[in-house]
Amino acid sequence: MAIYNRVLSLATACAVFFSCSSQAADKVGISLPTQNDFRQYKDGPELAEALQKAGFETVLYYGGDGDVPIQQEQMRRMVNEDHCKLIIVCPVDDKALSQSLETAEKAGIPVLAYERVVKNSKAVKFLVSFDAAAAGRIQAESIVSALNIGMGSKANVEYFAGAEQDASAMLNFYGMEETLSRYTYSGEISVPSGETAFEKVAIPGWSREEAMKRMDKLINTQGYAPSGKKLDAVWAASDEIADGILESLSKHGYTEQDLPYITGMDGSAKALRSILDGGRQSTVYRDPKLLHQATVDTVKAILGNTTPESNNVYYDEDADLEIPAFYCEPVLVTAANAKAVADESGILDQNNEH
Repeated sequence: MAIYNRVLSLATACAVFFSCSSQAADKVGISLPTQNDFRQYKDGPELAEALQKAGFETVLYYGGDGDVPIQQEQMRRMVNEDHCKLIIVCPVDDKALSQSLETAEKAGIPVLAYERVVKNSKAVKFLVSFDAAAAGRIQAESIVSALNIGMGSKANVEYFAGAEQDASAMLNFYGMEETLSRYTYSGEISVPSGETAFEKVAIPGWSREEAMKRMDKLINTQGYAPSGKKLDAVWAASDEIADGILESLSKHGYTEQDLPYITGMDGSAKALRSILDGGRQSTVYRDPKLLHQATVDTVKAILGNTTPESNNVYYDEDADLEIPAFYCEPVLVTAANAKAVADESGILDQNNEH
């Protein structure tokens, strides 16, 4: 098998067939990091379908299991063999594609960064994502509210960020830090481990297993226990990371009554179910329909030689570039609105607990 993964669902294959019948259809290439993350596995065909409904032909690839060389090969293939008019990429590593995208730049093929920033590449013309910093602020504000911080309460909190190679994870972390720093400065929030730098708390690959290992280590080194040293909250950058934290806590004797307040992000079925059942307290939902529509609108504008709508700018320090961006707004989900989000999104009807 070739070192790239080309994925066409039945629905995608049919749509490509029909778009092939029209010579006017521009081909759009999509490369996502991995199929092993349920959100991305599901997101790829849905994004492709949205683009097909807008009249585009699509090819969809996944970067193996977050494999940089595979994704680099996909960039070359989309330019030289698929002859795409535009490339959408969510990078495995935000700094690893700059050379691969030089081929696209030389061929005059615009690149749209999707969900994650691609650094140090002049081929990247636009970024469509959720506002990662806003999500971090929302997560942090939910901790402050749940624990009555600022009203005389004090709390022990630990941080679990996303992957170090993901610029969006860094933005998410800084959004959280911006909100909680005033309380760490005042002493109302303590981080007993002392691990407060992004590089120290970043979880490789946003992995549940890696998050569980780090939580195990914190329990052993800090003495957190249901009847011992109290852990009041954990800022977890994603639902997958929160799952690992919860597995570790459960393994060490925590019950639902003992659990710290744990944040999350993605609005996974497992997280929503847990909130509805009275387990975990919150997540941040990123509605994929908003992201898909913003992406379709941006692709239409770029290939139609008009200026895409933007509501922000991402500054790439590595390339000294300002990249216009459209950020969709994330939404905090708690027991108060979890049912409404579940009903509207249909997440719990999709027979998965990821």
